[in-house]
Amino acid sequence: MAIATSQNIYAPQLKALGVIYDVIWEKAGEDCKNFPNTAKNIVAFVEGSLREMDAMSPAELITQRYGKFRSMGKFKEYAEEERKALVEAPSDAKRRERPAVPQNAKLLNFLTEVTLKGDNSLLKGKGPKDCPKTAKLLVTDAQEPQQNSKFILDKYGPEAMAAWVRNEAKTKVLLTDTTMRDAHQSLAATRMRTFDMLKGAPEMKKHLHSAFSLECWGGATFDVSYRFLNESAFARLQELRKAIPGICFQMLLRGANGVGYKSYPDNVVEDFVRVAAKNGMDIFRIFDCFNDIEQMKVSINAVRKANKVAEVAMCFTGDFLSPDEKIYTLAYYKDLCKKCVDAGAHMIAVKDMAGLKAWPCQASDGCHPRSD
Repeated sequence: MAIATSQNIYAPQLKALGVIYDVIWEKAGEDCKNFPNTAKNIVAFVEGSLREMDAMSPAELITQRYGKFRSMGKFKEYAEEERKALVEAPSDAKRRERPAVPQNAKLLNFLTEVTLKGDNSLLKGKGPKDCPKTAKLLVTDAQEPQQNSKFILDKYGPEAMAAWVRNEAKTKVLLTDTTMRDAHQSLAATRMRTFDMLKGAPEMKKHLHSAFSLECWGGATFDVSYRFLNESAFARLQELRKAIPGICFQMLLRGANGVGYKSYPDNVVEDFVRVAAKNGMDIFRIFDCFNDIEQMKVSINAVRKANKVAEVAMCFTGDFLSPDEKIYTLAYYKDLCKKCVDAGAHMIAVKDMAGLKAWPCQASDGCHPRSD
């Protein structure tokens, strides 16, 4: 509630800001099934608005809408001299000052207090009975093996790496560590800073060398870096690559949406992939929420052009073993898998966001299973 208030997203605040024209309050006692008074108020508002607009000329309507959107938010119009000076300023001068890193992060302090002293903690006698009271760090052999996925990719290329994965998967499970993306996206709203990641990077470099990949970028991590953490997402990628040079980096790419929330022009997606690959990304896990291959082809081609790995993800839903399933059947997924291969996928992933998959995926068939 405090966040909503500070962001000015309550109806009266939006009206005061000019974002909306009016607020229609629900009558006491009415609900979504029975709302006669509220319905009358909505009808009266719509009819009144239509009459008001009908009395205006097209030019007046355009002027009104223009004024409405111009009045939203805050902006500054620079004089020509000021604008030219800003455009021609060195890139370093344009960067905002990064906030000083606090010695004790407030979020970590809060989580510690809740975990150790909260209402459901062991201290209050409500923690899990089998919860260990001590923890030990299990350190594996830090010796770097001769070959891992990164070694194969850099030396022989993405096709050879995909073949190597299929061969390795016959005898062992290849793991992707998602601490630097999924973990803090799920548990801390993607607010983990580059500073925090770099503190753990040396240990990851030592002990995760045999992992298939580290998923550390893409998805929500990209825009959160800029909007909330005052960081550069590309600088994060560069710094992590420098700290962990010998393990494949993996990212989530939303097909035609890139790492954004709308479809972008082809050249934007192509350049983004090129720059991401140049700055250290190895494996691009590409998906489309509707499993539309056409929406992923530009991304797949751009990844192949950069000589990196295109891991195309099929979004899994439904139960294809059920006789009642008419759309997401086994035939649907077999056909989709073939389309992914034909589009240029080096690897196929099963993206099971809701944890619905209850069947084994044979790695020997080239499938790289994954649950989000």
